[in-house]
Amino acid sequence: MGRAVGAPLVVLAIVTFGPALSPFGSVWLVPDRALSIGWLAAVIAALTWLLTSAVRAALQPARDRRAFEHLQDLRVRSGLPDHALLCVLGVQWAVTAGARVTAVDVRDGGVHDLWLSERVIEQAAYALIQWRHGDAVLRDRATATEVLAAQRHEARNPQRLSGTREGRQDRRAAVAVIRAAEALTRRA
Repeated sequence: MGRAVGAPLVVLAIVTFGPALSPFGSVWLVPDRALSIGWLAAVIAALTWLLTSAVRAALQPARDRRAFEHLQDLRVRSGLPDHALLCVLGVQWAVTAGARVTAVDVRDGGVHDLWLSERVIEQAAYALIQWRHGDAVLRDRATATEVLAAQRHEARNPQRLSGTREGRQDRRAAVAVIRAAEALTRRA
C-alpha cells in the first residue's frame, strides 16, 4: 500500500508545502487570482489522486484473491470429461452471433481453431469449453484482466495453501488417495 500512495503523497506535499518552503516564496504568494485558483486545483487533484490510489490499494488484494479462486475453479472444472481450459491467442472475427478464435489448451498445448456461438471473448482470456458432438460450447471464462489479477495473487502468496484449512484438507485428501492406491496394489 505504501508504494501505491507514495507518489501521490509526495506530489501533495510538494504542492501544499512547496510554495512556503521555496526561496522564491514571495513569488508564489502573489495575490493573483489565477495563481491561487491553479494552486487550489493542484491540491485538489493531488488529494483526489491520493484517495483513489489508497482505495485501489486497499481493494486490489481482495479482487486478486477472487480472480485467483475463479481461475482455480476453471482449472478444476477443466478436468471434467469433454472439458478443456483454453487460452485465447487471437480473435479472428467476432459478431453478436459469436466469435471465431484461435486458442491453445492450457493442459496439453494443443492449438484449436474454433467457433464460440453467441459469445464474444477477447484475446488473452481463458475459456472453459465443453466439447459436444465436435462443437465447442463455452461454459465459463476469465477475462485477461482477471488472469493477470490471479497471477498477481499467486506471486504475492506463493505458499497460499501451506497453512490454511484448504491446504490441510488437500494434504489429507492426497494421503487418502495414496493409501487407497496402496491398498489396491496389495490386493492385486
